[in-house]
Amino acid sequence: MSDPGSGYGDGDGDGYGYGDGDGYGYGDGDGSGYGSGSGYGYGYGVTLGTVGNYDILHPAPWPYLAIGCEVHSVEHWREHWRELAAKHGIDVSQAAVDDVLAKLPSPML
Repeated sequence: MSDPGSGYGDGDGDGYGYGDGDGYGYGDGDGSGYGSGSGYGYGYGVTLGTVGNYDILHPAPWPYLAIGCEVHSVEHWREHWRELAAKHGIDVSQAAVDDVLAKLPSPML
């Protein structure tokens, strides 16, 4: 599984102040930043089933599930499986989700 990524951000700002009487002030600032990163990983996991055309992989012993390009914690899958399936146009029943979750080791339930 590979997850390359990079990012860039910049910003600038200025301020102006004037005081009645003897005071006058002006200030400005500018800043920018750059960051990038990449990662690559591989390993073995347990296939818990399939949904659509995707294997449901559990990279034991970590509490994650990988289905297609989506990799999330078991808890995230449990809470958001409907939205994730709909996002990818996959029809999944609650019974199928329960069946997959039942195959996980008990500390992850």
